[in-house]
This record gives sequence, structure tokens and C-alpha cells, in this order.
Amino acid sequence: MELIIKLLANTISVFVFGYILPGIQVRSFGSSLLIAILLALMNAFVQSVVILFNLPVTIYTIAVSILVSNTFIVLLGDLFMDGIKAKTSGWAVLFSLLLMLVNVLFFYFQFFI
Repeated sequence: MELIIKLLANTISVFVFGYILPGIQVRSFGSSLLIAILLALMNAFVQSVVILFNLPVTIYTIAVSILVSNTFIVLLGDLFMDGIKAKTSGWAVLFSLLLMLVNVLFFYFQFFI
């Protein structure tokens, strides 16, 4: 159940940030759901390996490498999916930063529920 709630929160975040940010275009709520699933799958498999190999770098840079890998995942989603379009990599970084913030807040408030 927790996974579904987190996926729904990410889907809503992708949809809202795609609507708010002029450099990110998300076509529909269905596209944002597919993007959220893609990000979750890529985070589960790719980012886990990246974090494992970059753990010392992650500790020293205070999660900047996680931000870079999330940006890379968003740009891969832009490349392989029709539902999202990032105008520049700077918009992808901002989009990734906002998604990270939502996930951190979700994780933080999860302990109080």
C-alpha cells in the first residue's frame, strides 16, 4: 500500500511540476503515471547500483550525485518517452530537485503518520 501511495504522490508531483515549470512539458496524467513508474523502476535498479559504487562520493557531496543520477533518469525519460519533454538539461535538474524535495518530505512525514 505504501508503494502505491508513494507512486501516486510522485505521479501527482510529475504532473504538477510539468504544468508549473515552463521548461518541462508533460502531456497528460497518464503520461505522468508512466514517467513516475519509469523513474521508480530506474531508481530501484540503476540508482541503487550508482549509489553503491558512489557511496563515498555521495556522502561527501551531500546527495549531489543522487541529483545528477535523477537528472540523468529524467533526460532518459525525455529521450525514450513521448509523454515528457525537457527543453534543456537545466530544467531537468530543477525538475529532479523538486521531485527529490517531494520524496524527502514524503519520507519525513511518513514517520509521523
